[in-house]
Amino acid sequence: MSHDARTPLTGSSGRHDGGALLRALLNAHATGTLAVNHEGGVTLTLIEDGTTVTRTTLGEGGDTAAGHAPFTYHPHALPQGAMHAVPELPSRIPGARDAALRAVPHLPPHVAVPPGLANLETLLVHAAQVAPLTLLASAQDGEAAATLLRNGTPIAARSDRHGRIASGSDALRTLARHAAGLAGQNPLTLHALPAPLAPLLAGILLGQTGDAPDGIRASEAHVLYLQGGVPTLRVAHPQAADLGRYAATPQLDALPALPLPSDPPDWETRRYHLTLRGRDALDPMTDLAMTFTRRFGPSGQTVLRTLQRGTTIEATAAELGMDLDQLAAWVHELEADGLIKPT
Repeated sequence: MSHDARTPLTGSSGRHDGGALLRALLNAHATGTLAVNHEGGVTLTLIEDGTTVTRTTLGEGGDTAAGHAPFTYHPHALPQGAMHAVPELPSRIPGARDAALRAVPHLPPHVAVPPGLANLETLLVHAAQVAPLTLLASAQDGEAAATLLRNGTPIAARSDRHGRIASGSDALRTLARHAAGLAGQNPLTLHALPAPLAPLLAGILLGQTGDAPDGIRASEAHVLYLQGGVPTLRVAHPQAADLGRYAATPQLDALPALPLPSDPPDWETRRYHLTLRGRDALDPMTDLAMTFTRRFGPSGQTVLRTLQRGTTIEATAAELGMDLDQLAAWVHELEADGLIKPT
């Protein structure tokens, strides 16, 4: 079976350990990077024509002799010069329009969950049992999202829905849709994160641009993960020049928990129409219009007029420059007052 930079070989070592995987690749005269998860970290082995070039561990050194180890094998040519000994992984989300999401590495997945099998809340509970720091990622038809979890609690998230970028709780809505099977059939993947990588991924997902010794920078068709200014990981990245530079977010414990969306997973795709009462509220000749203006103000009028156009909630929020959570508060209040109804 052949694999390219966009489709790494991933899975579990089964009854074999990481060493057995490595020996098989060496005997096959493989060239590429093998990443094997173990408790507290991931070991990256760079191979060239069946010879080990370098072996590094991100995070704590664990028992690589244990079986059932999640792994990723990424076949790739080794560059010449200073980057020759830097391990490389493919992007977890190579098809995303958002350059930042394309920089997320395809680490060994602990579990791949088919859409519709578990909701987002269930996945977060499972993540807390996997490792203190985890990454949940998904890519469906034209949509992609990833969130960094601390003990199963989202602390940073980013999504790309057909080129519309969202962060925070709005990004979690995309993951909720994917988990519910409302966007495609590709599995969601949960990855245990080595502690050194988590602050770097937080910088990406939070959009913390800037140049720093601990951070991420683009180099031709790759993204380099830096620790103390030294490259520790290279990620194959289409159009890497679009990325720019990101700084790590070292104080992960200081990041607040992101609230989970309370609306149904497909709520942002819904449309609303104005009831007769809603249309009267926008007619300056009615008594209701005066009452509406006193209660909801000019902002309420703007929201109601925008909803009247019949666009989706997501498009409405973008037009108004609001987060989905902000618009949700307006929609729920206007619906409770009998001014709008779902189409």
